[in-house]
Amino acid sequence: MLFLLNEQMIDLDIPAMTLRERVGSRADKLGAMSPRAVMTLGQEMYFNLPEGKAPDEQARTVLACLIAMRIEADAALFVRPPHARRPQDVAIRFATLPITTLSFLNMMQEVDMLTPRLINENVWERATQETA
Repeated sequence: MLFLLNEQMIDLDIPAMTLRERVGSRADKLGAMSPRAVMTLGQEMYFNLPEGKAPDEQARTVLACLIAMRIEADAALFVRPPHARRPQDVAIRFATLPITTLSFLNMMQEVDMLTPRLINENVWERATQETA
């Protein structure tokens, strides 16, 4: 399964199996988290990052697996506003994308051409139009 987390495509394979590979025996506890708890985890992760930094690969993969499993989305965006004072200030968006869009974004990442603009045009602007 392909997953878009902020500006990076991640191949999760089978999320439950990937989660178990990454966290071992903690997978059952993490996999039982409520959707709200998963959102809170993501907000805390992005709130506590130094400005301009992204979570490490392990953290991104675990968060993406949890979102895929518990929220049933395949794209997530976490944005920490400049004057955020607490994790709850981190904005969240989720989307479910066609496999063609995910494959296109993954291909663009593989050739080092995945940009925030391309993601916005193919994911978040379309998600806004579909919900309007």
